[in-house]
Amino acid sequence: MKSMLGNLVTCAVLILVIFLFDLNVPLGIGIGALYAFVIVLGSASESPRMIHFYTALCSVLLIFGAYIHQERLVPWSIVFINRSIYLALIWGTSALITRDQKSRQLLRERDSQLQRLNAQLEELVTQDHLTGLANRRRFDQELDRELRRCVRDLRPISLLMIDVDFFKRYNDHFGHQAGDECLARIAAAVKEQLHRPADVAARYGGEEFAVILPETERKDAEEIAEAIQSQVRELAIPHCKPLPGGIVTVSTGVATITPKNSAELSALVESADRALYEAKRAGRNQIVVAAIT
Repeated sequence: MKSMLGNLVTCAVLILVIFLFDLNVPLGIGIGALYAFVIVLGSASESPRMIHFYTALCSVLLIFGAYIHQERLVPWSIVFINRSIYLALIWGTSALITRDQKSRQLLRERDSQLQRLNAQLEELVTQDHLTGLANRRRFDQELDRELRRCVRDLRPISLLMIDVDFFKRYNDHFGHQAGDECLARIAAAVKEQLHRPADVAARYGGEEFAVILPETERKDAEEIAEAIQSQVRELAIPHCKPLPGGIVTVSTGVATITPKNSAELSALVESADRALYEAKRAGRNQIVVAAIT
């Protein structure tokens, strides 16, 4: 509505100025600049329809102006030549602007399509195709970025390292396809327990998963680890090895730090990894929290 009102006001002002020029300047000398300005307004709107509207408006004003000059006893032949040249210039300019706008629109559409394809490619490059979680590359990028942010904001960051218990035996007994399906279901269970956009679940490698929890205290991280283990047990995926309940379980290592510099990234990963090793050595299907701050 505002745009339409602005166009109407612009047209009214230009019509008034154009008529004043046409009434006071012999043969409309210099008036072509004003008509060209009207076309420029149309091109600024980036709408071919508006360009045609302004061009038609200019044409009407030019033709009507011929009668004004005729009343001032200007020879009709001169007025006709004068206006014909202006009309040809205006419509030629209009055609060029319209073609240019179509070319720019096509370029914008192709650029937008290219951006979408790049985003899809980036997602493929940083996503694990089996589980749909982030892959190791994205995990490293996100952990570095979130740790730097926590350094800046003096906030804690937690990391969970999760390993599927006795997965090699499961894979050997049920086959690789069943093993892939098992990993995909566990990945979905892990992701289901993450409710914040900043939380990142990744496939760290093989049957191992990692979860980045920015701005998360140790107690909260441990609660999330417990929720993930409970969710995995509820899947009740049968396992070949005699285990409590005879189902697939996971072991989890938890580490939390309030980093002072980005160099502490490796310490966070190593601490979570050591805690995971302790959980597996202690009998698996449990959570061990690293004793760091």
